[in-house]
Amino acid sequence: MASIVLPPGTAPIKTEFLLHLSNLPVTDDDAAEGSTSHVGRGLSRLDANGDSAPGGHKKFTKEQKKAQRGANKDRRFGMVRDELELCWWVANGTICEHGSECRFTHDIDTYLAAKPKDIYFPPASALRETQPFVVDDEPPQNGTKEGESSLHFGTTCTCFNETGECHVGLKCRFFGAHAHKGDDGVFTLVVDEQKKSRVALTTTELNHVSQETLKIIRTWKYLAPVADTYLRELEAVANAGGDVDVPQSQENEKGDDVGSDSPFQRLCVSLSADITCSEMGLATSFLAASHEEWSLVHCHSCESIFRVQLAGNKPSTIGVLNSKTTCLMVPTAEILGKEFTGGIDSVDINCGCPIDLLGKIIIGMNKVLGDIPVTVKLHTGVKDGHNMAHKLMPRLSTEWGVGCITLHGRTQQQQYTKIADWDYIQQCVEAVRVHESEEGSTGVDSVMISRGALIKLWIFTEIKEHSEWDISSREHLELIRKLAECGLSHFGMDMVGVNTARWYLCEVLYFQYHYIPIGLLECLPMQIYEHTPAFRGRDELEALLVSLNSQDWVRVSEMFLGPAPETWSFTPKHKSNAYQTCLHFTPVVFCTMVIMAK
Repeated sequence: MASIVLPPGTAPIKTEFLLHLSNLPVTDDDAAEGSTSHVGRGLSRLDANGDSAPGGHKKFTKEQKKAQRGANKDRRFGMVRDELELCWWVANGTICEHGSECRFTHDIDTYLAAKPKDIYFPPASALRETQPFVVDDEPPQNGTKEGESSLHFGTTCTCFNETGECHVGLKCRFFGAHAHKGDDGVFTLVVDEQKKSRVALTTTELNHVSQETLKIIRTWKYLAPVADTYLRELEAVANAGGDVDVPQSQENEKGDDVGSDSPFQRLCVSLSADITCSEMGLATSFLAASHEEWSLVHCHSCESIFRVQLAGNKPSTIGVLNSKTTCLMVPTAEILGKEFTGGIDSVDINCGCPIDLLGKIIIGMNKVLGDIPVTVKLHTGVKDGHNMAHKLMPRLSTEWGVGCITLHGRTQQQQYTKIADWDYIQQCVEAVRVHESEEGSTGVDSVMISRGALIKLWIFTEIKEHSEWDISSREHLELIRKLAECGLSHFGMDMVGVNTARWYLCEVLYFQYHYIPIGLLECLPMQIYEHTPAFRGRDELEALLVSLNSQDWVRVSEMFLGPAPETWSFTPKHKSNAYQTCLHFTPVVFCTMVIMAK
């Protein structure tokens, strides 16, 4: 192919990997994150590798273009259950306390006959770079009699491998891995008592809250005496005519991302991340006892340092606690500290942008959390050209007792449209260091990676090794396999758990397609503002993993979680990912500087 001169602002992809010169417009990725059928596969990069690759883009009407833009705001996640539901007691080999009045079946043979075939979870050695991408080296040893046809004795159950038993019993979609058929023809559950006793000594997943506690929180009966006392003091000052600001945090739009949950955090730790942080949780939702919000604080025992991130969802986070007008951030922090002593290492306030009224809320949270540090994450400012962080950051550390400050080197208005202001980050670091020590010092203590880790799972390894990793497609797929395995361990091995893990995996793969393999680039690094021309991968698997089509993400999930049920559906965050001709977003490494307050 003759040398091609790419238009200015285009990612420098090598000529031999280009499909055509047309740039794919940048999607509004941030809008998509603020907010379900998998039928009909559209054009993917895998399909585009063949002779049928189009030479140009199809022209759309104005109405068609509008229909393909923006976020899918009405996304719904629907659980998929067994067509014939087996009683949970019977599934785990015990006697049902409801007896004949139980609304679920107790007929194991009928259940197994109606149950879909076991899912084959492949080992890493079964992965290939060409189709078929997963090879089943062990053909299913299915029984020949009625009631045995759903079993695959060559599969593996993640839960059984980790804990020595499977908590969903006969309902496990990988049942063949821990099934035993006795001489009487009755199936029983295999239990590894030795492994079970070892696991009992160490909790594998932390920070669970009981239903009774959630009910107390939801009905505003949870006692938060330290928060109540502090907020009464603020109220008394305000009633006396004192100059007191209502504690508040920056407004944050809460999306429905799942990438920062426990399975993803486990994978990050395995790839050399030292500190993990929960997805941002809203104080209002915590105090409303939202199951989704409280699940954000779950973490695995492998996460040695775990931070919970808290935010308000309005400029003034105001609510009612014990009939008093109060800020909800402080009582939420006290509940977190009381419920998860030893399970969280700090509580982070997501400010969004610098707000000069944070002092009293930080002081209050320090009071209620005791030895658990309060940390703050903030932007350089609200609008471009109006940076404020250098004024606020010294006060955060010296006046209000913040244990750690994380600075996102962009304004809130800028989002991800420009490169971070590294010179201003250095200015802010120096401002904090001068206030901490007469001699002063420069440099940051740590680096926080957010969106960059979702796009490039192995970025922590690159940072630790000080080198770029031109990961092969097989290595990339192996990391996705590990994420699927962590998802099964977290969500469960039954029909509901498997398809919740499938949705979760597809959500993460939404970010994966933003990655351009560095072996395809003429030079490094790629800039944030650069558009991506249509390109092909170096092999079939790489082409699939950079596909813009959400149906291909489902296809990847099926490699590890079996065929998606007909009643299951997935709607991508952005409308463009559901169409034949998809848009593309330039890869971004969301990197923020962390400064430890001394």
